[in-house]
Amino acid sequence: MPYDPQAPTGGETASAFNMAWTGLAANVVLLISYLTGSHTISTAALAVTGALIAVVMFSNRFDEHFSAVRDTGLRWGMSVIALYLFAGAVLSLATGVRRLGFYTAAGEWPDLGRGIPGLLADGYLLAIVAGLAFHLGFAWARIRGAASR
Repeated sequence: MPYDPQAPTGGETASAFNMAWTGLAANVVLLISYLTGSHTISTAALAVTGALIAVVMFSNRFDEHFSAVRDTGLRWGMSVIALYLFAGAVLSLATGVRRLGFYTAAGEWPDLGRGIPGLLADGYLLAIVAGLAFHLGFAWARIRGAASR
């Protein structure tokens, strides 16, 4: 096997995994801060979570195992976003059908606004939950010892 000067050392790989665990802790703090309405530490948790997700996602100096674990986390995070988009489509369709039924019965269009429940209209919560899904998928693959394919 030829020498690769760009290959990560064991310490660099351990640091990368530690960054992911730190990001998970910061993401949990961010979710708790959001749910309790306490915004005193949410800025720091938001900065740590976002920075560590970016570092773990865009780093390309790690081995195949780390990349596979990271990819599992990315699949989990993107799955949350896909489910969010699908739920929004279903609710929008239901709202449209309800508006059409109201128009048919009453002869005028109802004033329903957007018609999507508050949780689905909250992009900040979506970002927190998608980040948490990324970290949980990363942790799941790391604890299992291999990424799920």
